[in-house]
Parts: sequence; C-alpha cells; structure tokens
Amino acid sequence: MLKITTIRSGQTRIREHQDILRYIGWAINVMSILAISAHWGGGFMAVLAACILTLALPPLAAVFAFFAAINTWGWPWYVALMVFLWPVVFIILGVGALGSVYLMMRHKMRNGGPSMREPYDETIDVEYEVVDDKKDGH
Repeated sequence: MLKITTIRSGQTRIREHQDILRYIGWAINVMSILAISAHWGGGFMAVLAACILTLALPPLAAVFAFFAAINTWGWPWYVALMVFLWPVVFIILGVGALGSVYLMMRHKMRNGGPSMREPYDETIDVEYEVVDDKKDGH
C-alpha cells in the first residue's frame, strides 16, 4: 500500500495571519459593543441593543462606537477613528491618491504632453495597392 502525503509549508503561515486578523476583528467588535453600551448607560438592555446593532449593521455600529468612544471614554478623535473607522481612513487615502494621480496626469497633459482636447498635428499617410488574387477565368 502506497501512502502519499503533501507538505504545504506556506499554508500554515497564511492561516496564522488569518487567525490574527480574525481576533483583531472580534476585538474591535467587542470594543464597539462596550463603547455603545457604555454610552447608552450600561445595563443588560444596552449591551443587548449594542450586540444587535453591531451584528446587524456593522458600519453603523462603527460610527456609533466612534462617537461613543469620544464622548464616553474621552478618547481623542484620531484614536477612535483609527480603531473603529479604519476602513474609512483607507478609503479616503485611496481616493486622495487616485485624485492626485488624476491631477498629475491632467497637469502633464496640459503642459507638456499631447492634449486630449486638440487633435495631433501629425498626419498619417497610408499607401496601399489593391491586388486581385483571382486569375482570369476562375
């Protein structure tokens, strides 16, 4: 009987990174539940409502947690932003990078490169000859 085993060395490293990101995500969810429930006065109903909000509408819960961390816990706005609304930070940075690339390309087109509005000054002359492949009689 022949037994074949496969060794995948890179899979364990990927799985470890996924586990770490999963734990960070759960920690952020727990922190948002704590922040929202503390802002709403604590108690069982506040924790239950914060859990439902966090599980049902995570983006809205992140915004609530952002403001709750600022108002209830006294966090600086930039710390609360990086903890609870970090995807918004990446989106803003990405849009800013795309906007700057767009403006740079637009500036380059206006000042030195070929303009998109004006046609090129070069004309292309194409010379061609029509050749008939048909022989007489066929």
